[in-house]
Amino acid sequence: MSRIFYDHLTSFDKFAPMVGRHLSTPIEREEVWHIIDKITHHKVLGHILEKLPTANHEEFLQKFAKAPYDNSIIHFLEEKIGTDFQELLANDLIAFEEELLQIIQIV
Repeated sequence: MSRIFYDHLTSFDKFAPMVGRHLSTPIEREEVWHIIDKITHHKVLGHILEKLPTANHEEFLQKFAKAPYDNSIIHFLEEKIGTDFQELLANDLIAFEEELLQIIQIV
């Protein structure tokens, strides 16, 4: 997985015991980690596009496509959204991780 500007806000530590316990091969574990990463990525982008004014979507997507690892994207988002976007996203990710854990436990 490549580095993305919001990585410092995510933590998959809670998933590790579950993934390790239920999946026996490295290929299965890698596939599940890839799925969790992809779901999280879609959740984050959806959250951003929901909060960001439509007029700024194209600029954000260009910045992201050019350098997805660039930490200045957070500053851009906080400037355009007008709140502590980083804190909002972190709280949303915590809630999302809990929701995803509940789903995984059911399966």
